[in-house]
Amino acid sequence: MIVVTEAYAGLALALRIGRLSQNDHSRAARLLNDRIEELDLVIVTRAIVDSAAALALTQSLRGYDAVHAATALALRSDDTVAIASDQTLLKAFRTLGFDTIDP
Repeated sequence: MIVVTEAYAGLALALRIGRLSQNDHSRAARLLNDRIEELDLVIVTRAIVDSAAALALTQSLRGYDAVHAATALALRSDDTVAIASDQTLLKAFRTLGFDTIDP
């Protein structure tokens, strides 16, 4: 559930820096909470950890971002799209051949 923690952390940051008002933050947090059940949650296996370690080195990713990318690689399908607002992670996803969305 790293992605859920990361999403809530992103919302908290947006609130702290004034990108979201308190009302917008509350609405976004409710929407996120309502959508959690729609996510395909994955157990982080040793193979994903090993892949994340390599991606942290080769793509200059932070720990959680490397796990996010490694998990996406493990689950990749023809219609997989990577969503992130971190530019380094987006660049890594593109390098890995993913279509991306920067919300």
